[in-house]
Amino acid sequence: MTIPSNLILYGTNPTAQTIDVLGQTDFYGAVYAPTAEMNLSGQGGLFGSFIGNEVTINGQGGVHYDSALSTLTTGGAAAYEITSFKDGQTPYGLSQ
Repeated sequence: MTIPSNLILYGTNPTAQTIDVLGQTDFYGAVYAPTAEMNLSGQGGLFGSFIGNEVTINGQGGVHYDSALSTLTTGGAAAYEITSFKDGQTPYGLSQ
């Protein structure tokens, strides 16, 4: 199924790491790695949520945030919520 909450990847390094999400096909999932340098690229669409210390987006696929993830429970793992994001030069607040 193409439901992003069915795949949640957690960064495991508490200080720093690099995570690459790339390819030609669509990706449905959430990546939570607040200390990571994250590279999102390729021609496939990225559907879900991507949380990193620094996130770089390249390619033609685009990133599509799945708002259903805002109420996701993590079954005992650390919960997170998006409080804001920045698209280019324009900040948008998403606090609920």
